[in-house]
Amino acid sequence: MDKIVLLDDIATLAAFLSIVIILLRWKKGRDLPLQIMLLTLVILFTIFGTFLFIEWSGYSHHFDPIEDLIGAIIPIIWINIFYIILNKQHTIKLKESEENLTLAIEGAKLGTWDWNIQTGYILINRRWAEIIGYQPEEISPDYRTWKSLIHPDDFPIVESSLEDHFNKTTPYYDAEFRMKHKDGSWKWISSRGMMVETDRDDRPLRAVGIHLDITVTKNMEQQLRNSNEKYLAANKELTESLAHIRDINAELEVAKEKAEENDRLKTAFLGNMSHEIRTPLNGILGFLELLRTPSLEENKKIEYMAIIEDSGKRLMNIIDDLLDISKIEKGQVFLNKETINPAQIIAKIADMYESKASQKGLKISTIKDSTAEGFTFKADFHKLMRILNNLTGNAIKFTHQGGIQLGYMTTDEGLKFFVKDTGIGIPPEMQKVIFERFRQVDTSLSRGYEGSGLGLSISEALVKLHGAELKVESAPGRGSTFYFVLPYEYRKSEQPMQVKEAITKQAIDSSKKILIAEDDEISFLFLQELLKDQNLTILHAFNGEEAVAMTDSQDNIGLILMDIKMPKMNGLEATRKIKAKHPGIPIIAQTAYALINDKEIVKEAGCDDYITKPILPDTLNKLILQYLK
Repeated sequence: MDKIVLLDDIATLAAFLSIVIILLRWKKGRDLPLQIMLLTLVILFTIFGTFLFIEWSGYSHHFDPIEDLIGAIIPIIWINIFYIILNKQHTIKLKESEENLTLAIEGAKLGTWDWNIQTGYILINRRWAEIIGYQPEEISPDYRTWKSLIHPDDFPIVESSLEDHFNKTTPYYDAEFRMKHKDGSWKWISSRGMMVETDRDDRPLRAVGIHLDITVTKNMEQQLRNSNEKYLAANKELTESLAHIRDINAELEVAKEKAEENDRLKTAFLGNMSHEIRTPLNGILGFLELLRTPSLEENKKIEYMAIIEDSGKRLMNIIDDLLDISKIEKGQVFLNKETINPAQIIAKIADMYESKASQKGLKISTIKDSTAEGFTFKADFHKLMRILNNLTGNAIKFTHQGGIQLGYMTTDEGLKFFVKDTGIGIPPEMQKVIFERFRQVDTSLSRGYEGSGLGLSISEALVKLHGAELKVESAPGRGSTFYFVLPYEYRKSEQPMQVKEAITKQAIDSSKKILIAEDDEISFLFLQELLKDQNLTILHAFNGEEAVAMTDSQDNIGLILMDIKMPKMNGLEATRKIKAKHPGIPIIAQTAYALINDKEIVKEAGCDDYITKPILPDTLNKLILQYLK
């Protein structure tokens, strides 16, 4: 009886412990180990089997509590069996979840790590190792190895993030750092994780997390930072420029009335420039389109081409004015004085404008002082031509009847050049300001005269370079006279100067070759077309280096047309190299810059002559004849 009672107590205790253990494990969110459940069932079944044996042996009537005990054991047995079944199902689901998680990690190309903080052992997956170029078996899976692969500059950041998480300052560990790849390069890693186990004192025992390769993202961020730095630098320059502009505006505020006038002039000038540039462009593009008409009559073609040519010259004059005023403002214009013949200069200017004056019904006459004959005068020939060219062009523009006189005379102060017209005249209040940049007597939209308003300003600056002053005498409706007196720089000549004779047409030596150094294909084709009737061999160099090489390798080169601006080697440098080896080959510089000072620059480089773009056929033919006759 005592043994039965003892078994009854043991069975009751086993059942009670099973229930307690199950409840405690569930409370902590953990599953009861299957071994404990199986051991409990073994004990219960043993007791239950003993009771059955006793009952079948016929002794159960001696033990009344047996049936009560069996009634208590059976529910407990069913509880344990039911829990084992649930535990098995949960294990299956957990395994499926783990498999799904593994697939997700592999699909996301995530490296995983499981760190035993006490031992230092780190369990890593294959992707963790592959990110830095290794196979898992090539890496010692421990904390020291991991630390040794981290960039020394980045480890303090990693260590700080771990400490913050272990101290529960942050909910998880999160750090970005560089790890050394097997090939020696550095890979950027984003690492995240968290503690999953702690000891009784809440100290970390285990942490798990992931590694993600963010090298591409980091490189893009660096590129963006570099771009941003460039933008910041550009913004800084712009800010400095704006500050400089503000300083200039502050200075202009000192003379408020003058500043307001300048603003008005600038607005008028910009509007004028837009009109002056677009008007000839409209003529060029418009009449070029009309020339495409299949049934266009020949006389109309000639008329349209003349209009296009005039529009092109007008546009070229505007561009020349803008370039020259820019050079003058920067102080980059210098004199190249040479012996001049005033009679020759006046004759050239008169010839240039005779046709234009005749079209308006005006007469051009010249006045020459015979007392100047037998003397040699010195000035910058080209700049002097530019001055008189501007003054004569203005005179024709503002004169509608009568004529224009241009000439020179000797005075006590020097040689006086003048241009006199019978035009509309200039009001007294405007006679001082017309020499200012962009200034015109009439700046309204209804003004009747074309022009940039720069001609007189350029002329005045060039006259000042000669040590003289450009002046005007005028009255409304009575015409104007512009004049300047060049200080005497002459000596008595033994023989009176003679006007240079024009080069007569002679036969060109067709055995000579012409080398055209030109990087622009259209410009080369244009020159080739101009020279096609000369029966000359034409060579083409695309840059200065090719021009030098061709000059060394080709025989019988009689002339070189050298573009100034070319890739690899510019025309000036190429000219110096060619002249060093072949000083006898004439070189004609051709350029689209066409600034006032360009002739001096190309002469210093060794060029024999100079021609500006757009190149006129007559001008080119005269140069060809001069050097290949």
